[in-house]
Amino acid sequence: MLLDAADKIPLRKNAPLREIILPTVFRLLYCCGFRVSEILHLKKADIDLDAGVISVKDGKGGKDRLVPMHDNLRIYLQNYYDKLPKDTEWLFPSATGHYASSTIYQNFRELLIACKIPHTGHGPRVHDLRHTFSVHTLEQQLAAGYDPMEIMPRLATYLGHKSYRETCWYLHLTIVAFP
Repeated sequence: MLLDAADKIPLRKNAPLREIILPTVFRLLYCCGFRVSEILHLKKADIDLDAGVISVKDGKGGKDRLVPMHDNLRIYLQNYYDKLPKDTEWLFPSATGHYASSTIYQNFRELLIACKIPHTGHGPRVHDLRHTFSVHTLEQQLAAGYDPMEIMPRLATYLGHKSYRETCWYLHLTIVAFP
């Protein structure tokens, strides 16, 4: 529902490209488990559409990492690229450089309202898309027969954690994953 609402976000004169930027931001948050700060600091040069890889530079803890993406997301990003001004450096450009995290948080709340999802001071939060990505990935890997002790280090690396223990700290295992 959230991505569908993002796809229908209205144009605003004071925010050119908003209608293409926000759906792309929320797809990257959900589909790749990024942190908001990582996405907003991406430059067009950080995306290798041929290889289907996103380069995160100086993420949390100063870590760099390569994030593979699903082919559907790669195709979506190619279409997004085609709509961006050719002279922009940032993946999510604004009038003053790149989009700000406060803009993402504000628009996330607008999308929640559009979806009739109640928002309290405790959530949902934009960062919950990262949690959702993590839980869904874990569930898919378990369903495919992978051992949890194989999954967690890979997922930790993908998310940019120093160790799999950081991943375990906030990863909420569901009844589906461990009945």
